[in-house]
Amino acid sequence: MARRWQHLCIVSTGCRLLRLVAPVVFVVLVVACRTPQPVTDTKMLGSQIYAVNCSTCHGPSGQGVGAVPRIVGSTSILSGDYDRTVITEGRLLMPAFGKVLTASQINEVVAYVATLRD
Repeated sequence: MARRWQHLCIVSTGCRLLRLVAPVVFVVLVVACRTPQPVTDTKMLGSQIYAVNCSTCHGPSGQGVGAVPRIVGSTSILSGDYDRTVITEGRLLMPAFGKVLTASQINEVVAYVATLRD
């Protein structure tokens, strides 16, 4: 008989705790899952696209990884048009992103890559 009450007491305590915690969890989930505001700064968008699509090979800061060319301090590739073409069509081991990214996204990456060279 004592075990039965002990079980009910544990359940009752858990229910009270759940009633206290549930509203807090709900508020946290609502805040975490709200629709993000669109980023309008081109360089910020470019950096986000770069982080997802380019940083694995070129490094998070454009320093290059292994045999992949670095972007930081690069003097051999200084043209935005050239960058746009390479990103769109690919070059050597670099895959083409023309079918993955929109023209606008490619322009954003080109603008961001230009800031890495400065």
